[in-house]
Amino acid sequence: MWSPYLGDATIACGYVHPPTESMFRTALELRNQRQFITVKGLEGSCDLPRDRTCIIGINRPSIDNPETSTFERLLLHPHDYGYGGKEVPLNSLDELINNIKAVLEGEPGELMQAAIWNGGFYLWCAGVCSDIETGLKHAQELLTQGMVAQKLKAIA
Repeated sequence: MWSPYLGDATIACGYVHPPTESMFRTALELRNQRQFITVKGLEGSCDLPRDRTCIIGINRPSIDNPETSTFERLLLHPHDYGYGGKEVPLNSLDELINNIKAVLEGEPGELMQAAIWNGGFYLWCAGVCSDIETGLKHAQELLTQGMVAQKLKAIA
């Protein structure tokens, strides 16, 4: 729930236990943060799971009154979008680094599927894409065509 940015931003918060989400919502409201996403994610992260229903909350400023906000609950089933599967085990640091490099090189695999699932969702939430299906296609293109790897090189 940390954000180093004071401007208009959407904060993504991951949690494990549902009461934590309520605490996030209360704390963010006290900070006048109107745009945020809560994710019952992998190990408490904001990574969307692929082996179960994704429980997501999206809070946005109200169109009629930006001083208020609306909260929407989403239940996304990764299988409905073709991205269901087992979670990638984190066995060793070396294996993880090799898997991440494979994703950046556009190689197919389970971690690539997870990256597309997550990337597509967040591209849609950020308003880059009009719907989640378009977000998934765009995330796949960005990863398989080397655009993510190029951006990483540019900012590294």
